[in-house]
Amino acid sequence: VSRVTETLDGLFRHFLAAPRAGAWIDRFSAQLEPAVDMVPASSFYHVFLALSELLRLEPKLRAAGALS
Repeated sequence: VSRVTETLDGLFRHFLAAPRAGAWIDRFSAQLEPAVDMVPASSFYHVFLALSELLRLEPKLRAAGALS
């Protein structure tokens, strides 16, 4: 499993596994519990741009063996 795959898995497993569909978890406590009860739009903006960049680079990452 590649580092990119592990990172995406962690993103979906932790930050996007919110109790409400379409939401995400922005901050965690020291016990890894959600630390806020609201969903700031700015977080989604950054996640969207990161995933967009990953999709743009996907062919190069696959060719380099960085995606599995």
